[in-house]
Amino acid sequence: MLPKQRLIIAGATLGGLFVLYGAAAYWAGVKAEDTPEEQHRMLAGLSIFKVKSHSYQRGWFSSTETTELVFNRFCPGRMKACCRITCGRC
Repeated sequence: MLPKQRLIIAGATLGGLFVLYGAAAYWAGVKAEDTPEEQHRMLAGLSIFKVKSHSYQRGWFSSTETTELVFNRFCPGRMKACCRITCGRC
């Protein structure tokens, strides 16, 4: 009976570690998304640019932020910036 209890405790511990790892990875992804959002807010506050479009796609091991800026009426032109954030590989 004792080995069965040890297996149950080991399985519960292993399951708890998997849940904890998944929660930590999700939390880290949410925190990593805060930095591009703050940069987007700073760009939107500038009088030189007007933010035409902004998108952020979060993936499993990478994320992509795309922001399209239009210069104000004094500087004609358009600029598109794309930032790809990759985790765990070069």
